[in-house]
Amino acid sequence: MKSVNEVLSRVAKDSSSKIDEILTLEKYFEFVRENPKKYLRCIKQIVSDGIVSAVKKEVDNDPESINFNQIDCSKIFDTFMPDTLFANRFIQKIEGMKIGATQNKIYIFRGPPGCGKSTFMDDLLKFITEYTNSPEGKTYEIVWRIPKKEKDVCAGDDNGKDYSEIHCPSHDHPIMIIPIEHRAEFLDGLLENNEDKHEIANNKEYEWIFSYKPCAICESFFHELSKKFGSVEEVFKRINVRENKFNRRVGNGITVFGPGDEPIKQFTLDNEPLQKIITDFFEDSNKVQYTYSPFAKTNNGIYVLTDIKDNNVQRMRKLHNIVSEALLKVGHKEESVNSLLLVIMNLEDWESISDLKSFADRVEYLDVTYVTEVPVEIKILEKAFGHDIGRHFLPRVLKNFVKMIVSTRLDQDSKAIKTWLGDIGKYKKYTDGNGLLIKMDLYRGKIPSWLSEEDRKKLTADTRRMIMKEAEKDGHFGLSGRDSIKLFKELMNKHRGSKKLITMEDIDFFFAELQRKKTELANSIKDKEEKERALRAIPKKEFFISLLSMYNYTTTEEIKMALYEFNEEQINKDIMNYLYAINMEIDTEEVCPWTREKIKASEDFFDIIEKKLFEKKDEKIRRAIQKKYVQKTLQEINIEEKSIGEADLFLSLKNNYISKLKDTSITSLKDSENFRNAIANFNDTKFETYDQKIKYSVKLLIKNLQEKYGYTEEGAISVSLYALDNELFNA
Repeated sequence: MKSVNEVLSRVAKDSSSKIDEILTLEKYFEFVRENPKKYLRCIKQIVSDGIVSAVKKEVDNDPESINFNQIDCSKIFDTFMPDTLFANRFIQKIEGMKIGATQNKIYIFRGPPGCGKSTFMDDLLKFITEYTNSPEGKTYEIVWRIPKKEKDVCAGDDNGKDYSEIHCPSHDHPIMIIPIEHRAEFLDGLLENNEDKHEIANNKEYEWIFSYKPCAICESFFHELSKKFGSVEEVFKRINVRENKFNRRVGNGITVFGPGDEPIKQFTLDNEPLQKIITDFFEDSNKVQYTYSPFAKTNNGIYVLTDIKDNNVQRMRKLHNIVSEALLKVGHKEESVNSLLLVIMNLEDWESISDLKSFADRVEYLDVTYVTEVPVEIKILEKAFGHDIGRHFLPRVLKNFVKMIVSTRLDQDSKAIKTWLGDIGKYKKYTDGNGLLIKMDLYRGKIPSWLSEEDRKKLTADTRRMIMKEAEKDGHFGLSGRDSIKLFKELMNKHRGSKKLITMEDIDFFFAELQRKKTELANSIKDKEEKERALRAIPKKEFFISLLSMYNYTTTEEIKMALYEFNEEQINKDIMNYLYAINMEIDTEEVCPWTREKIKASEDFFDIIEKKLFEKKDEKIRRAIQKKYVQKTLQEINIEEKSIGEADLFLSLKNNYISKLKDTSITSLKDSENFRNAIANFNDTKFETYDQKIKYSVKLLIKNLQEKYGYTEEGAISVSLYALDNELFNA
């Protein structure tokens, strides 16, 4: 074991490496020359660059794309979980932030209670802190070195005891110390003639370099030292640069005010020891006055208000001059404030400052809404209750529980969806009557696979924009994130201690009770708007009926597939032989080039295959298939160089073949009482009393449900009994 001294030494060594590095002005501008786009950034550019570099975009290559991408924000958000809608809005806003970097704006993140606004801001500020304190995102500020004794010693002198270091309280960027009228000329001489130099000179996001002024303290230092030494070059020798460490806890670089935080009574701050050093050096207390406002702490940093209530109402009002003029009066001085101003706001909070009309063109809004994406809502529940919550449910049941939650957050009437699809009822096997499930897919960037080719083609860029425009209204109402967690906890408590997996019947009962209670509560509310909000937070029975219908359909298909044993090679041969035979003369014999089998195009041959495909022999259907083969399939084979097994017609017939075989597999068993009882007795000694055919079918069913669809043995038994008892195979 290491000694205490060894352990302390190791900590000391590691901590020493994190002590702020002091650079001469010359050394700093060498860094600027090497990488100007990194070292010449204001806070908005730094935040924008940091966030954009941390996300991963999965670019949509669809020709009808509207730049709605899958975006991974996991490096930014630890606790807050954005859905795809929010991630796209957020990144678009962040990308645009640095374009108008010179203009002061307030970025307001607004949303309904319980949508995670505070969590979002906490995660965002944590990320910004880490990024600005990293090599990629660190910022620098001006430090003045004032000799304690009046003698000419350059800034690079190691004899530090003769100097007092006085940092700029406004964290001025080092470029600010170059007189504004000389900055363009200075950078022209400093930077190489390349694309970076051209961009800095001409791009709007870098305008701040040529328009921002230093703080009054730095301006006074520069002016008085120039007079004292008679040379600006000598002044530059007394300027150093150091990292500006962001630390929310001490209010450096990031300051966050909650509505209950007491106002800062002392608006003008100073530092008497430093002021004495300055006064002694200049022999005059008025030449450089080291006074500043609390806002100086977040100049070139981030100023945050959480909820515009109580004391934050006045703080918001004080931002008025800062936003419009980027200036703040401190005594007789004007203090520059170029901060990133962030505000968290409930929608109703705007009423308290609605009289400030001049805010209108300086406010950028970003809506933080309730999650509209089912997988994200499930992740939220998993984070709250553990990643194994799914083990308490039959497959797809947890997902349906979450769909009920999310459905309350979506507008029930979508004109865009109806304009696009017309009669949504044609897809009743796959979605609900209002198209909410389609929205849930499209909002996560997924196009449903079950759409017809015609409707898929109609999903143009214009149609997508209409749908996404409607999305701006969704997520502002319904069951909140807190409600979702509370309801899930109630559901789990109801089934605590039970070994039985939670089923759709359990979900039906749970939401029926919830609907009854919430309807009674809503009807007791007198305020019209509040009552409407309460009613919108009630999951609709009609939506659950649609979910149940789709669940039942999928369950029956799973069970059919689990009972069905097929020889895929033989199916492929049957269909290939059939497609070749329909082009032959009746009663002739030929060798099929795809299967190498000799076939006779007889009525018996067609009778056998067509019964498997269409339940009966049908010459009319055969002629239609032969026409498709000639018009399309031959083109796919000869021009597109597809194999017969890849052709659309082949795949369509194969799906039909398998579907008919699946139906046949359950027909002989679904009405058998022994089959049902054997499933119920699967883990009992009674199971061995059933005949071999029944036992074989049940074992096959349970085994395939587990291996193909992720059921546990208990779940496979439960869902099979559910399907039989509810006569799903007769639907």
